[in-house]
Amino acid sequence: MRALATKVTQGDFLMDALTAAQGRLADLLAAGETKTTVDDGFLLRPSGRLCSCRAAPQLHRMNVAAIDELVVNSKASPRSALCAAALRYYLADATVS
Repeated sequence: MRALATKVTQGDFLMDALTAAQGRLADLLAAGETKTTVDDGFLLRPSGRLCSCRAAPQLHRMNVAAIDELVVNSKASPRSALCAAALRYYLADATVS
C-alpha cells in the first residue's frame, strides 16, 4: 500500500540507497564484516545474515550493470552484501532525519 501511495518501487528504493552510500561502500562493507550481532533493543539479530527470500526488486539491466561495477570497485562479494550494506546505511540515515 505504501508503494502505491509514494510510487516508490523496491528497485527505486535500492537504487536510492546505493546512490546515497556510493562513496562509503568499502567502509560500510568492512564495518558490516566485523559486527556479528545487532541489538535492536528487543532482539539480537545476526548482522551478516542476508535475506534468502525469492522476492527481489526488478531492476533495469543498466542498473544491474552499475551495481556490478560497484561490486567490483568495492570488492564486495556477493552482490547482495553490497546491497545490504547500502540499505543498512540508507535506512539508518533515514531514521535520523
